[in-house]
Amino acid sequence: MESDGVDPDTKTYNAIIEGFCSNLELDKAEALLERMLACENKQKPSTVSFNTILKACGESVGYEDGLVQDIGC
Repeated sequence: MESDGVDPDTKTYNAIIEGFCSNLELDKAEALLERMLACENKQKPSTVSFNTILKACGESVGYEDGLVQDIGC
């Protein structure tokens, strides 16, 4: 998208994060969230961004290297 001159908004990023989470690609979802946090793009994560990943981490079995550990859960 960005290479085509289209700047995605936070809702677009949240949809991509949701897609990654739905396919259990939590590493990709977390990487995109980290990219948003690092200001590599103009869009900041919203509560939806965090909640989507937290929900997916809670629902996945065996996912130990996630955001949940980083916040002490």
